[in-house]
Amino acid sequence: MCLQLEQGLQEAKIEKYMSGELPVKKKKIS
Repeated sequence: MCLQLEQGLQEAKIEKYMSGELPVKKKKIS
């Protein structure tokens, strides 16, 4: 169960990175 939750969080992180929602991604672009 913990592993599944971690995978879901990682996938959500990747989606946010791709859409540029995370400040880290914005910093990299600019």
